[in-house]
Amino acid sequence: MTAAALRTGLALVLLCGAASAAVQAGPGDRYHLAHLSLEGPLEQVRLVLEPFGASVLTGALSAGERRSVRVPFPAWGATAGLEPSVQVVGGGRATFGGWASENAAADRAWAELPRSLRQRPRPAPPARAPSRAPRSALLLVAAALAAGWALRARPWRVAGVSLLAAVAVFPLVDPGADTGAGSDAGPTRLRVLEGDGAGGAWMVVDAARERLAAPAGVPAGARGAEGLLRLECEPARARLTFDLLLTSAELPRWTVSGPGCVFHALGGADSAAELRALALEDPGPEGRRLITQGANGLAALSAAWIRPPDGSGWRAVGPWPLGAPLPATLGAEDPPGGLNPALPLGQRVLVGRVAPGAARGEVWVRLVGLP
Repeated sequence: MTAAALRTGLALVLLCGAASAAVQAGPGDRYHLAHLSLEGPLEQVRLVLEPFGASVLTGALSAGERRSVRVPFPAWGATAGLEPSVQVVGGGRATFGGWASENAAADRAWAELPRSLRQRPRPAPPARAPSRAPRSALLLVAAALAAGWALRARPWRVAGVSLLAAVAVFPLVDPGADTGAGSDAGPTRLRVLEGDGAGGAWMVVDAARERLAAPAGVPAGARGAEGLLRLECEPARARLTFDLLLTSAELPRWTVSGPGCVFHALGGADSAAELRALALEDPGPEGRRLITQGANGLAALSAAWIRPPDGSGWRAVGPWPLGAPLPATLGAEDPPGGLNPALPLGQRVLVGRVAPGAARGEVWVRLVGLP
């Protein structure tokens, strides 16, 4: 057996072992940074390592121009100590410079969070809106029916049938379907501010299906207590692709995608100011306190629910204005099911939705141990 064959066999063994360990480990952290040196002219660089996935960096680099960047990559390749192949478009060069060390800091920050917070069931992302045919397509169907009628009918009837068919199908069609901005499109992701009242720790969770952009408000590529801690994905076998646009930043903003995936990006927030910045368009004065029964110092909630420590059932409290004490309960009512998993007993639990006018998209608060 030749040396080349031995190297190939060893690589296959390592690859299979890494894939097996990844699947057994569950969702885990799917995000790892890689160092990449670039020299133009370049149009696109692809890092590929099967079966884990790829990172695609797109952006023009002129001849002789050099850049050093960090790009996210599916973490299992780094865990196994494997190197991705580098594919270049544009005639320049791109060199893989090894795996970055930021994951170690993120792992330490993750381990410092309360176990109850780390093991809390992840929120379910919004369901995908049902597809609706664009208006242009249904009008075309109506026209086709009219054309077929024209083969049998008199010409003056063609115009009448076409008009009647168009009027009949018009109310059935989503007016925004041609542009992808339909009235029932709804949000494709949500953000949940997860709180632990006993220890005062908070975690920020962004949830989405099949495609997730770098969380807004979380520093791109930060791997510490104030940045991205983990990127989780189910199913564990999914192949991931990171898409990046080359900019002046050392680590460009990214989007990750995977067929059939449910993504959760988990970030940390060390202070009240950071937490409000992750929740609100306008964080407001630095001196605001966080949320307690005595005062809502976080954000105006358009709806809120409370579960008492004995777990006797959820109670709606309606809107909870900023700065106001906890309102009186209105009656028995459960919060949305995706935010109401099996939460621990013995502590007062709050679930609330940040008022749409103040929030960055769809933002919820889930606090176990409301003080």
